Amino acid sequence: MSGVGATTGDPARGTTVSDVLVDGLIRAGIDVVFGVPGLQLDPLFDAFARRRDELRVVHTRHEQAASYMADGYARASGRIGCFAVVPGPGLLNAGAGIATALATSSPVLGLVADVPSGDRGRRRGVLHELPDQWAVLSGITKAAYDLTEPTAAASVLSAAVRAISERGAGPVGLQVPADVLSARVEPHDAGIAARPAPPEAPDPAQVAEAARLLAGARAPLVLVGGGMAPEGCAALADLSRRLGAPVIMSRTGRGLLPDSDPLAFTEAALPRLLSGADTVLALGSRFLEPGMLIATYPRRSRPAVIQVDADPAMLGRGGEIAIGIAADAATTAVALSSTMAGVAPDPSWLTTAAETRKEIEALLRGFPEQHELAGAIRSALPPDGIVVSGMTQLGYWANVGYPVERPRTFLTPGYQGTLGFELATALGAKVGAPGQPVVALVGDGGVMFTIAELATAVQHEIDVIAIVFNDGAFGNVKRIQQEQYGGRVIATDLVNPDFVRLAESFGVRGRRAGDAAALRLALEESLSVGGPTLIEVPVGSMADVRTIL
Repeated sequence: MSGVGATTGDPARGTTVSDVLVDGLIRAGIDVVFGVPGLQLDPLFDAFARRRDELRVVHTRHEQAASYMADGYARASGRIGCFAVVPGPGLLNAGAGIATALATSSPVLGLVADVPSGDRGRRRGVLHELPDQWAVLSGITKAAYDLTEPTAAASVLSAAVRAISERGAGPVGLQVPADVLSARVEPHDAGIAARPAPPEAPDPAQVAEAARLLAGARAPLVLVGGGMAPEGCAALADLSRRLGAPVIMSRTGRGLLPDSDPLAFTEAALPRLLSGADTVLALGSRFLEPGMLIATYPRRSRPAVIQVDADPAMLGRGGEIAIGIAADAATTAVALSSTMAGVAPDPSWLTTAAETRKEIEALLRGFPEQHELAGAIRSALPPDGIVVSGMTQLGYWANVGYPVERPRTFLTPGYQGTLGFELATALGAKVGAPGQPVVALVGDGGVMFTIAELATAVQHEIDVIAIVFNDGAFGNVKRIQQEQYGGRVIATDLVNPDFVRLAESFGVRGRRAGDAAALRLALEESLSVGGPTLIEVPVGSMADVRTIL
């Protein structure tokens, strides 16, 4: 039986630590694990097999894809994404996805096997051994736990799950030696339920102080990042309207305010609006780039900054702040919104916002190829369609120009800038949000990082659409070489396969679209028919949108 205080063990082997862990995952609401099986994980995957009716295992072709898929799942669904990998090369392969989850505050749990307890740290050359695996795991997660005592399995897992959301979301690693995974324990050891930490509430006195500062502002500005959960969206919109405050969303905060809102802006507006603001409210934002910009202003014209972050260590890291609130950004937005009755926006600041919006829209239209391609994608997708956008020529434009109407529908690698993250992350997003269309925008260079996961899409029936923009190069780097290094092009031209035929060899529908109109038709067809699809779009070198930022 399964339930509180009981696990489902193998009658021949008894209840093992692996059984306790799987039971704990299910108690924590985790219903999918991404991963690649291997020797040190055999007991864990056997426990997965015995609970397959309650927990789905999606096996990938590379550990890199397993961690990316867990990240995509987490960000699209808002639930914990979980992956499992073998030690040594398994962890190292998963490292890019873990680092990306760290950069985007993604709630991910990594189950990482280790070599047997007696071999740890002895450098004997056992299978998958690293000199110091713990240093690797703890160096790319917000927290890491080492399960060495079998009877502590339930409590250590509970602590790890809680840490995922404590002081802001992020990836947590749980390392377990192979012999501990197979160790026998009593069924009652599973009695501790793993639960995420609740959001941190703000100090009412600090909320009142921040409210007074905002209410007295003539030109308030809100900066919001991926550290604010969608639960704060309604409060953010209300706060913006009451104050007449433009809201600038970072790449990881896109959709927290619909782009159709007249006070919604992307990072393209940052220099223009920040220079005129007298008070800045940063919600769930690291505040690094804005802080650096403010530091260049004369001191007498610098805005007062209120920074809200669940992690106290982030407060003031980006620059001087007037008020630092160590609390959940969404909860704080709700608290602030409730104090703003009777505040009248400054008409001249609203005019500035409207003029800035028109200016940014005109600048973005100055990149016609990106504008048309992104418009075709937006037109074909419903408002809840999820776009996974990476380090492509179109991706840089999409970060600031693609219209996003809902939270959790525009996923980027954040400051990690992880080339090749798009396809696998999109697969995870689709598993996490099966009722929403999911599209990956990827270049011909990046798609080859995880092209094998087309097989994963087919095997697990994950209906993702990958749009491959093919310029035969690492296009952004090549343009920089041409423009900034005297045209000395090196290591950026690519010899590519026929992407349509390659997709078809996996059993994926392949299409080719020569322009934006054809892309829209191909995308609409793919959405109508269903099934995994790859659409190749041949493109040339595109103008660099970063020139207007």
